[in-house]
Amino acid sequence: MFTPDQLNAISRQHSSPRYVTKEPNRRCWSWKYFISVNEERSKCMFCDFSYRNNTYKFKKHLLSQCVKIPPNYKSEIDSQNDKCEGYYEDPKRPRHENYLKRARMSNPPEPNYLIPMPEDTQIHNILSMIDQNTEERDSFHSLLVKFIVTSDVSPEALQNPYLKELLQKLRPDFNLPSIQDIQRHLDREYDEIRPQISSKIQEAKFLSISLKIDQKSEKIDRDNGTFSQNSAQNNGILRQNTEEKTMQNGPTGTGGTNENEGLYSNGIDGLSNSEMAQYDQESERYDQNSTDFAQNSTKNDQNVTKSTINDLKIDQNSSKSTTSSAMERHIDVFIHTPNPLYYGRVTTGQSRPILQVLASEIDMKKVVAIKTESPEMLSLTKEVEENYPWIIIDRCKGCLVEKTTEELVETEVVKKLWNKASFLVGMFRRPNVRQQISQYDTGDLLETPLEPYNLKNILSLFKATLSQQELIVDAVHWPKLQEEHEIEKAHELTNDKVFWTTLDTVQHILEQFSQTMDSESEAEYQCLLRKTNHIMVEGLKLAHNLDGNDKTEVYNIINKHYQQLESDLGHLYSLLDHVNRGTNLDDDKMDAAMNMIMSKLTQNPALQGDNATIIREIGEFRARTGAFDENRRSWLKSLGEESSQVFWSYFQNTKLAVIANLLSFVPFSSETCQRKNQKQELPEDLKAKLVYLKYNLLQHQPQLQNGYDLNGHDGSVELMQA
Repeated sequence: MFTPDQLNAISRQHSSPRYVTKEPNRRCWSWKYFISVNEERSKCMFCDFSYRNNTYKFKKHLLSQCVKIPPNYKSEIDSQNDKCEGYYEDPKRPRHENYLKRARMSNPPEPNYLIPMPEDTQIHNILSMIDQNTEERDSFHSLLVKFIVTSDVSPEALQNPYLKELLQKLRPDFNLPSIQDIQRHLDREYDEIRPQISSKIQEAKFLSISLKIDQKSEKIDRDNGTFSQNSAQNNGILRQNTEEKTMQNGPTGTGGTNENEGLYSNGIDGLSNSEMAQYDQESERYDQNSTDFAQNSTKNDQNVTKSTINDLKIDQNSSKSTTSSAMERHIDVFIHTPNPLYYGRVTTGQSRPILQVLASEIDMKKVVAIKTESPEMLSLTKEVEENYPWIIIDRCKGCLVEKTTEELVETEVVKKLWNKASFLVGMFRRPNVRQQISQYDTGDLLETPLEPYNLKNILSLFKATLSQQELIVDAVHWPKLQEEHEIEKAHELTNDKVFWTTLDTVQHILEQFSQTMDSESEAEYQCLLRKTNHIMVEGLKLAHNLDGNDKTEVYNIINKHYQQLESDLGHLYSLLDHVNRGTNLDDDKMDAAMNMIMSKLTQNPALQGDNATIIREIGEFRARTGAFDENRRSWLKSLGEESSQVFWSYFQNTKLAVIANLLSFVPFSSETCQRKNQKQELPEDLKAKLVYLKYNLLQHQPQLQNGYDLNGHDGSVELMQA
């Protein structure tokens, strides 16, 4: 049997083949802090930095270079180095191992191995330079990985010859890493971050989930769904025409094609320009198939039979396409603890619903609410009711103000005001007029951009026009300006009181929505809900100041999004509000809030379904008036982490405190809905220049043309935005 010391010596001999000794204690102390990578290299156990096996470099790294050594290990290393300070002055091997003794030489000279190397030697400078270059190279690679991740580009983008030439001029001695090296760095970053996110989720007592469908999968589902629906309807029309032809023994005409155009026009609402272009290609291809099919239907009975078989094949293909898209859907999952954490992308479908996927990885008893804008809300709600009755399902409301503003900008009233104000400002920018009006204080009137058409420029133009209203009205009547082109139109416009009133009202509406989008978001659901509700109500009030169709158009847009704020969860927050205690709720809303408590929150494992106590506490809470003093809130100090950050100081009962704590984990919207994470839109003229440059530059680099489509959707514009 071997002793522990002997086993230790044997293991060290195998881990380092280049060093063989019978007394492991004579080995340098620095080896115990390095892990063997292969026969020639070892890495530091603290920072994973590797060296070729060399005791001197090991010691230098531990004593002066490694920054990740814990304090307790640092003191141990220093003490060991002090003890072995004279180690290298003695023979490396014991006397009985010396080969000269085996040669029977008397008083052989003892060799002096591994003499300490001064720091100014040439070899030391070379080694230091190599170590420094290695660290610098790793830092460059890390920055490249961060660039790839944050810019949403592929690692292949680093192989762009223009990028290589740029880096070569900036740093001639630096070589771009290969795609395989970048992949390894990505894996390393992922391995470091993933455990941190998982630990935060496991440590949280409660959490909520936000689901966001990937735009590509959502678009494919929408296109496939519309295409299959149109296919079924068109096939039905063609079959009907075929039956009429069979009974009347005559041709049917081309009525099916016209109906097909109507169906397509009803199925593409809400698509962007790029999606429209792709959809038009689908439509043309399908229209061609429909035309060929209609022509076949005018042939004899044998051709009619073949066309019927083709109909069945089209139905089968459409069904397969729809089933395939429904079977696979990519969903981005965010976990709120309550701070949002990106959990990852999940692929789901009919055979594996989203909750079934999440339940295998997350403790669903912790989940308080699910935020989603998924079109499958009904199926998701049914699944929750059956398996997780305590989970609240609510739509994301973080984009309501932004969506309202986007629709208001596209209204006819705003576009008309933009054209009229642009006409007035443009007239004063003519050389002859500008020379005269520049003698006055015009503010931003002459510098306000008149393109592109977006919210920022609209507000700037409206503000500048309203601030210089008196100057504009007087200037159009100056004698020297009466010969200007379209001066009569300017007279009519400046004398129109409705124009100035409408301009002022619309400017105030857009200004309020813009300030709300630009302000920092509060963390609490109730604060954001109250803030959004206030801006919507103010917008509805201002819309009443408009006339006729303008009033109807603006009011309907704001009211449509305002109605989306109405939810059972919102009524529950009003019920628990310490200011009004639900006094602003009518009977129906009060019933909805109480039903939310009884059907959802009391099912949560944290409340254990104590309905009677909760109802009594809510009644007592609503009956109270006035503010609570510190003495009446002294019991709250014992709640600790179970208390809510939003409502806890207003409740004097444990059950309501638990309810408030649960609601504090409900996010107002998904993190992806926040405007601060959206990319800034580039002006249209800059986009056109980018596309122009891209296609002409690609002519000189044919190897870059792979992967670019004809519509220019290669990510170059998005990369510039990032």
